[in-house]
Amino acid sequence: MASNSLKILIAGSVKGQYEKLFKRVADVNRKAGPFDLLLCVGDFFGTDIAAYNELINGSTELPNVPTYILSRIPHQQMLQFHPNLNEFDQGCELIDGVTFLGRAGVLTTSLGLRIAYLNGRYRKSSTNNNDDDDDKDLDYFTDKEYESLMMSCQSSSDVIDILLTIEWPKNVFNHTGVDVDDSIMAMIDDSSSLKISQLCNSLRPRYHFVGGLVDWHFERVPYRNHKVLIDTARNVTRLLSMANVNNVKKMKWIYAFNMVPSRYLTAQEIASQPAGVTENPYRNALQEQREQDTIEQDHSNQFRYDLSQNRSNNDNNGRKFNDKRKRSDNHPHHRQEDHRHRQQKERKTNDVIEQQNCWFCLASPDVDKSLIVSIGDHSYLALAKGGLTDDHMMILPIEHIRSTVEIKNNDLREEIEKFKQALKQFYQQKSMIPIFFERNFKSAHFQIQVLGLPQTKISSLRQAVDEVFEKFECHEILLKDELDDMITENVPYFYFECPDHYKFVVRIQVKREFFPIQIGRQLMAHKLLLNCPERIDWKYCARNVTKSATELAHTIRESFRPFDFTL
Repeated sequence: MASNSLKILIAGSVKGQYEKLFKRVADVNRKAGPFDLLLCVGDFFGTDIAAYNELINGSTELPNVPTYILSRIPHQQMLQFHPNLNEFDQGCELIDGVTFLGRAGVLTTSLGLRIAYLNGRYRKSSTNNNDDDDDKDLDYFTDKEYESLMMSCQSSSDVIDILLTIEWPKNVFNHTGVDVDDSIMAMIDDSSSLKISQLCNSLRPRYHFVGGLVDWHFERVPYRNHKVLIDTARNVTRLLSMANVNNVKKMKWIYAFNMVPSRYLTAQEIASQPAGVTENPYRNALQEQREQDTIEQDHSNQFRYDLSQNRSNNDNNGRKFNDKRKRSDNHPHHRQEDHRHRQQKERKTNDVIEQQNCWFCLASPDVDKSLIVSIGDHSYLALAKGGLTDDHMMILPIEHIRSTVEIKNNDLREEIEKFKQALKQFYQQKSMIPIFFERNFKSAHFQIQVLGLPQTKISSLRQAVDEVFEKFECHEILLKDELDDMITENVPYFYFECPDHYKFVVRIQVKREFFPIQIGRQLMAHKLLLNCPERIDWKYCARNVTKSATELAHTIRESFRPFDFTL
C-alpha cells in the first residue's frame, strides 16, 4: 500500500499571486516532497493580467508538481492569451504542467486518484437558455452541470477521493459544537447552498475542499456517510476550507497530506472510522427540505385547483350560476368530472405548444431529418445526436406521444416491434445484441434508445445494472410480460430491455429522489459494458465528432438496408 500513497498539496484563492504560491510550493516540495499533485481551489486568476502574462511566458519559476485549478476565469481577458479557445467549460492546459479543470466533471489522474469538481455558485436554470450560455466566466453552475457531474460520478462504483467546490454546503457545522464567529458565519451562510449539501451527501467524497468565497481556514471533524447498524459501512468525509494565498490574517493557506487512492484500498480500509467521527451533517436538513418541497407542491396544486373552481363557478359574462347548479356542482362526482375535463383541455393545449417546438415530431421545423435512417407508417428510426457509439439509434413515433404506455394505436405497437426485430438482425451481424431503453421523465415525445452490446458483455450486464441503479428500486419483468402490465399512464418510469435475457423497470419517485436523466447512457457507458464514461453527456459527444452526423447517418442507412422492412 505504501507504494501507492500520494503526497498532495491544496491551496486556496491565489488571485494572481503566482510567484508567492509557486515559491512556497517549491520550498515545501524541497523539504517534505516530492509531492505528486497541487490542487488550487478558489479565485486563481484575480485581476492582475500582467502577472498572468509572466506566468505563461515562463518568467515565473514553476515547481515540478502537476497543478490543477478550480476557479472562475476572466473569460474576455484570457482570450488574448489563449485565442484558440472559444470557451473554458471543458477545461484546458494553460501551460505545461498547469491545468484548468473547467466547469464540472471527474478527473482520474494517472496515479489513480479520482477527483470530482463543480465550479461556481448554484443558480437555478433559467427558462431562457441564453442566460446560462452567457456565463463564460464560470461564476455559476446550474442543474444541468449538477446532473452531468452526478452522472459522471455514478458511471463508476469507484469512490470519489476528492471533491472540489467553490460554494459551501449548508449545515456543515451540525454535530460539531464549533463556535463560529458571527461575521464568518454570515459569509458562509451567504456562500452556501443545499445543492452542495446534496452533492456531498450523494457523492460521499473522502475529502472535500472548498475555497474562493470565504477567506478562512477551517478543518471539520470527519463525518460518516452511513447510518450505524442500518447501512453498509462507508468511508468518512473530511471537509476543509482553504484560506486565500498570502492572506492578511496569516491563516494557513496551503495544506499537505498523504492519501492512497481508493482503488488500491480494500472495502474495510476505505470504511475505517477514525476517533471523533460525527453523524452526517446534511441528512436531516435534506430530508426536511424534501418534505417541505412536497408540502409546497401540494399547496400549489390545491391553489391552482381552487382558482379553477372559482372560474368554473362563473359563466362567460361573469354571472354566477343559480343556486341549484351550485349545489349540483358541489357533488364530489361532478367536481371530479369537471377537474378531469379541465386537465384534458389544459393538456391538449400544452401538447399543441410542445409539438410546435418538438425535436422529434416529423412535422416540426426543429426536427433534424438528416439523421433519419428509416421511416415507417407510424414510426421512424433515427441516429441519436451525440450518440454513445456510432450506431446508437432511436425508435420514435411520428405522432406526438409522451410514452409507450400511452400508445393507443396497435399498428404503431406492431411497427415498433418490427423495428426491434430488424435491429436484432442488424446488430447480430456485428456479434452484438440490441439494448432498448426508454425514460418517461422530463420528456414530451418518447424515444426508445437503441445501442448494440457485444455478446461477450451480456454476462456483465446485471452487475453493471446493480452498480448504476444502486439507489433505485428495479422491478424485473418476466420476458413474456409487457411494460403495460407494470406501469400505467402518467407514471414516470425508466424501462430497460435486453431481448431474450433481461427486462426491468424503475418507477421514478419524482418528489423523493434525484433521478439522472442520462442514466441509460450512464449504464451503457459503464466500464463493464461499453466502457466509455467520457461520452455520457450527449452534448459533449455532439461537439466532439470525427465524422459529420449526415455522413454517419448515410453509413448506418446503407448498413441497415438489408433489414429494413419499410423498403
